[in-house]
Amino acid sequence: MKAIRIDARTIVLFDGEVEVSRLTFRNRFSSKAEITDAEKQMLSIEPANIWRTVYDVKKGEKTILSFHRKWNGNSLVKTFFDTNNQEYTFKHQGFFKSKYLLLDKDLREMIEVTPELNWRKLRYNFNLVVSDSMKRRPGHQLLVILTVYLCKEFISRQASHGAIAAS
Repeated sequence: MKAIRIDARTIVLFDGEVEVSRLTFRNRFSSKAEITDAEKQMLSIEPANIWRTVYDVKKGEKTILSFHRKWNGNSLVKTFFDTNNQEYTFKHQGFFKSKYLLLDKDLREMIEVTPELNWRKLRYNFNLVVSDSMKRRPGHQLLVILTVYLCKEFISRQASHGAIAAS
C-alpha cells in the first residue's frame, strides 16, 4: 500500500492502483480532517478536549474510534466497532531511518509506515506494510488511513518543535 500526498490538504491511500480512501484536512495547518472511504462514506477527525490530546473519529454523531496522544509521543488508539473493540498503540521508531508502527495490545506489528520525502515538492509520501492479521480485522482500512494521519501529525509536530527551538 502507498499513501500519496496530492496537495497541501489531501493524502490518498492506494492499494496497488485502486484508491482505498482519502484523507482531507480542513486547512493546511489544521489537525481536523475528513476521511472518505471506498464506499464514499464520510468520517470526521476532531479534537475531543481543549488541549488537543484526545481526538474522536466520528461517523455522523457516533464515535467509532478514539485516540489519545501521550506525553512520550505515542498514541493510544481505541476502536468502538459494533462488538469488536480493540486497543492499539501508535509509536515512532528509529532516528535516521524513521518508521512508524501500529501495535496491537500484545505488541505485534499490525501496520508499518515509512515516510518518503519528495524533495522537489517538499512533501512526504508514505509506504505501508499491513500484516495479514490486520487485514482480517474489521475496520482495518480505517486504521490504515488513521495511521497515516498519526504519522503526518507526528512529523508536523516534530518540525514545529524544531522551528521553535531554532528561533
